[in-house]
Order: sequence, then structure tokens, then C-alpha cells
Amino acid sequence: MAVGPERGGRRGSPDGGYPHPAPSASVRAREGTSLVSEAAFDAALASKDPAVVQRAFEKFYGFRQRMEMEQEAAIRANVAQTFQRLGLPEPTSDVPADEHGFDMSIIKSYSAFLRQKHGLLGDLIRLHRGEDLFDRRPNKHLVVPAAEFPNKNRWAHIVAHGVIPTFHTPLPAQVEPPANHKSWSEAFPLLIRDVAKGQRVGEYLILEGDLLPRLLASKQIFLSPFGGAPKDGKPLTECARIVHDESFPRNGGLSVNAATTNIPLEVHHDGVKHIAQWGLEAAAQYPEDAVMMTGDVAGAFRHVPFNCWSCGYFSGYIPELDLIVVNLCLPFGWTGSPVHYSIAGQAIKAIHNSRPGFNNLVYCDDHILIGDVRRFETHVSGIALRRAMVTVLGTTACNEKKFTTWQRQCRALGLIFDFDSQTVSMPASKIAKIVGRLLALLDASKVTLRQLRETMGLLRYLGTCIPVAKPFYNRLQAFMCVLEKVSVPLRLQANQVEDIRWLLALFRSDALQDMSMARLAGAIPPHDRINMDASDAGVCGVWHSQKKFFALQWNEHEKECIWRFKEKTDSGFNINYRELLGAYFSVILWCTEWRRVYGKDAHIRMVIDNMSAVAWTDTRNTKHPEAQCALRIMGLLEATSHVFTSSEHIPGEKNVWADAGSRSWDTEDSMLRFKKLSTNYEQVAVPEAWRNPSRAWQKLSDGNPWPEIARISTRDTGRSGSSGVK
Repeated sequence: MAVGPERGGRRGSPDGGYPHPAPSASVRAREGTSLVSEAAFDAALASKDPAVVQRAFEKFYGFRQRMEMEQEAAIRANVAQTFQRLGLPEPTSDVPADEHGFDMSIIKSYSAFLRQKHGLLGDLIRLHRGEDLFDRRPNKHLVVPAAEFPNKNRWAHIVAHGVIPTFHTPLPAQVEPPANHKSWSEAFPLLIRDVAKGQRVGEYLILEGDLLPRLLASKQIFLSPFGGAPKDGKPLTECARIVHDESFPRNGGLSVNAATTNIPLEVHHDGVKHIAQWGLEAAAQYPEDAVMMTGDVAGAFRHVPFNCWSCGYFSGYIPELDLIVVNLCLPFGWTGSPVHYSIAGQAIKAIHNSRPGFNNLVYCDDHILIGDVRRFETHVSGIALRRAMVTVLGTTACNEKKFTTWQRQCRALGLIFDFDSQTVSMPASKIAKIVGRLLALLDASKVTLRQLRETMGLLRYLGTCIPVAKPFYNRLQAFMCVLEKVSVPLRLQANQVEDIRWLLALFRSDALQDMSMARLAGAIPPHDRINMDASDAGVCGVWHSQKKFFALQWNEHEKECIWRFKEKTDSGFNINYRELLGAYFSVILWCTEWRRVYGKDAHIRMVIDNMSAVAWTDTRNTKHPEAQCALRIMGLLEATSHVFTSSEHIPGEKNVWADAGSRSWDTEDSMLRFKKLSTNYEQVAVPEAWRNPSRAWQKLSDGNPWPEIARISTRDTGRSGSSGVK
């Protein structure tokens, strides 16, 4: 069900039958942006004088601002003329706003237009936005730049017609508006001011509530509930942003998000890894002079309009004031908003990067620049970025509050990048907030969707910073999807509780402080290898470069478990799990030594001849409960010790040393053979307290795991023996 811009207006005429403003403003806009200003800015850059570049930008900005004001004045004059001709009260901004900040003159006039049936909602929106035969663009500020960028043709269509969502299933008819969420009532004074502000800047079209039955019956609108989300780490009652919940209803009904056809776009954001990679390159090229700057687009989504015939599907209702709110542009809550806005972000990036010596990365509406402080291009790239934003989205696009200066230590994507130490850290304030949210989840008898969403939003870069945390994050994400479907609070299951405890231990440590850019960029090859093997007799691991090994014979209980596995009565102590124990014991015994020998961010390759154990070690995820406990402890020890491991498969016949060690108890000949192999090697004992992963994890997770982890990290847990196997 796609509603396009070709749909006819009043009496089926293509232009709705209304007069149009003169085309001069639009023509001047395109000529001034694509010709005069581009050439003037290139000439300013050629001067190599930052002051000249700044003046060129100010001239360009002033030109665009005057042009936008002329366009707005022409549109408002055309609206006034049309309403006068129709005998309707003329909308005017001269009337003082009401107590909430709404322009009631416009609300009453526009409501009268629909009430007296002078056109449909789409006709009113076209008139309000100045869509006419001369210039059908719903947002006159948008421009298609000359530079090439991904999905440029789609952006050209958005500029010309607005976003046209398609639905694989027709939206159901509504008789009454859905109730707004509890968070809406809690933050009502703050959120209602946001709605009034949205009316003033062209984000919303507001109508009187008596039109609701007619608009619902004719399916010109579809209502989704409003809610509020905390902002800047403050309580909802102090600082909040409005959320339009297009995912409602989640169970037993069809929502806008559920009905939306998936958008076939590949969107690539430049995340933490890309910034770290660029930062490493810059630090290598100019070690003492690498600096960083960030820029931000103000109210990113509100710059991208819906097609006039699609706006009504993204409406809401304010029962306290009996007002209908129609989204004229992408709302925060629709599944398609980030994808469509990302094209604009790529356009800004392409314009900025189209000139030699200029480069920036983009993550949604965040733009990141890195450069040499001595270069002219570095000094003016912030100006060039602002100019690119204004070119694509208009003069209200730059969020000056979030533009930083050039710094050696700069915050981007919620993390602090430090070029002096070449590290990345999470701010202490953010860590404290995350710990508080995790504790609240553990204390809650039942977890609400809002609680979990607020927590998950703070963890979005965790998998990049601490790869071993991915499975714990992903399982909580899956639980959030369940909450979205059932739309009622649920109790945490045992595994989810353990995942939260693991995350809590992680954030209480210093794992997210001073993370090296090299590790985040994936630029550290393995420093060393540990070979390991397990059999029915025991498990062995060897660190050849340091001539150390462990060899652990299974005790009577473990042998009984192996027998039950072979009899197919209990699969717990299967060979996959036994092979994983080789990696588990290696981390327990040597993680602190790896850091001592190879320094921070030591990368150790686990060499295993079992494919399942390789997969478990790499993904840190398995359905085997005992193995998952081992993976939890391994991940926590690695992260808090600032070392990391990877794994690779080795054919069994090539894993000679470790294989001999794991079978040394089979026969006397096996023992003699291994003694010869292990001459001049030092045996390290596996501590009994860590032999059983589930009991060890229970001990850690009963209270605050960090003191115990810290104790492990400051001393060897193994006991050295004499040379050769004992």
C-alpha cells in the first residue's frame, strides 16, 4: 500500500486548485547553492587563509538564510491569500501563543479548512508547505549535491517528493485513539513544550480534536501513542524527549512499524572501530599533532519530510488538550527513520570529502574529523563541515552546542578518544549510570520494556569495545524483543540474571578505561599461541614459548560423568566441553602472565583440535550451561586484565604435544613418552577452586565479583612444579 505524490488534490487537479507563489525564490535557491556559492568557497580555500574561508561561509550562510526567509514569506502569503479567497479565518503568527506555546490561530484556521471540506489532509499539508507546480519539494531547504554518494537517486526522490513509506499490510481502521503511555503523563509539561516547538519549526501540523472521527473514518490518519524518554541522564520529570511509539500495539494488533515494508538499503555507519583505525593512522603520521573534532546535526530527523499523502499515518492525539498532532517529517520511533536520514548523512559526508585534503566519518547525525593541527585543511575542515550541513539540510542544521574545537582528547559517540595515550575510555559518569541501571534491573521483581530499553541504549558500543561482551548483550537484546511483543513486564530468567551480573562485574572494573585504539581497530596480531587437548583421561595445555604446561587428570566424579556421556544418559561432560576446559584453564592460569610478558592488550591464540570448542571460544556463547559458566569467567578475566584471546582449529594429528599430555595417564608407556616431551618444561597446577566453572562462577556472582577478580589479576593462581611431568 504505497501512497505517492501523484495522488490528486481537490477535484482531482494535480495542484489542488490553489494559487502558487512565484518561482523566483526557488530558482535563486538552486542557482545560488550549486553555482555561485560553490565557486566562491573553492576560491576561498585556494587562498589558504582561514579568515577568508570563514567569511566565505558566512556569506554563503547569509545568502541561504535570506533565501529561506523569502521562501517562507512567499508560502505564508500564499496560504493567507488562499484562506482569504475561501472565506476562512486567516492564519497568522501575530496572535500570542497559548500557555503551552501553541499557535492557536493556525490550529483554528487549518481545522476550519478541513471542517468545511475545502480539501483533504494531504491538500492542507501541500498548501502549508508550499508544494506547487513550480516547486513540489515538501522541504525547500533540502538540496541534492553534485558530489556522488550512496543512494543519491533515492535522496533526489526524497528531496522532490518526501519519504513515501510502503506497507505490506494495510493499516487497520481505528475508531478511538490509543492511550498515550504513562511516561507521557509523567513528563507532560516538558513534552508538550516540545510539541509546541515542533509546530513552530514545521515538524508538526496541529489540528483540533473534533476532526478526529472524520479523519479516522476516512483513514486519512493513523494514531500511535506518545511517550517520553529520559534525556542527558536526568529523571524523566526533569529532562525528557518525546517518543512517538509506532511499534504500538505490540501484541494483538498491527502497528505502523509492523506493517512497514523493510527498506532495501544497506546503511553503513562509521563506528568506534573506524574512528580508532583512522586515529591510529593519524597518530602514526603525525604523533604530536593529531587532533580530533566532532560535529552534530541539530534535530536530524525533522529535516527529512514525509510525502504529504503519507504524513497522516504518523499521527498522535493529545487528550489533555484535545489536539491532533500530524508528523510532517521522520519521527523518532518509526523503524524507517534512521535509514532514510542516513542518506542525508552520507550526502553531507560526500560534500565535505569531495575536496582534496578533507575527510570525515559519520555515525547517523554525528560527524567525526581527525587531522594534523599544522595543516590548513584541518583548521578549515570544521567550516567545510558546517557548510556541507547547510548545503544539504538548510541553515538550521548545525548544532553548534555539540561542535567541539580541535583537541588531543575528544569525546565522540559517548567515548573519550585520547591521542596522547592512543586509548579510548568510557566516561565515569556513563559507567556510573550503567551500573545504576543494571542494579535496578536486578532489584526489579519484573522488568519493564522501558527499563530495559534505557539500559540497552547505554550499551550500544559495548560489543565493539569489549568483544567478549557481545553474547551477554545479544541475549538481553533478545529479551527486549520478547518484551516488545508481549507488552507486559516479565521476570528475568536465570540466564538473564547471570548476564546482568556479568555486565555489572565488567563495569565495576576498569575494563572500559584506557582501551587501546589498536585493539579496537583490530590491528593487533597474535603475540603467542597456546596448544591444548582433552581426552577421556584428562586435559592438557602448553605454552611453548615460556616452556610451561598444565596437565590435569580427571577425578572420579568427572570420570563417572564421562561414562554417563558414553552411555548416552548425560551429555554434560561431553568431549566439546572437555576441550573447552583447556582454554578455560589456560586463561585462569596465565592471563596475568600474558600481560606481563607481552604488555597490555596481549593477543593470545588458542589452538584447539575441536571445532565446537573453537566456535564457543570465539563467540563466547553456548547452550551448554557448564561451558557457558566457563566462558563467563574467561571473558571477565580477559577484559579486566586487558588481554584478549582468539582461537583456531588444528588437525588432531598435528597437535602432538598437547595430545600426549591429555593421554599421559592411559598407560605407563604414555606417561614415559610425555615425560620425554616435557623435559625442561615447568608444570603449573590448576587450582581446585577453579576446577568446576559453575561453582567458581557462583562464588564470583554471589556478591561483588570485582574484588575476587582483582585478587586473581595480581598473583599467579597456579602452583609451579618441577621440570617435567609429575
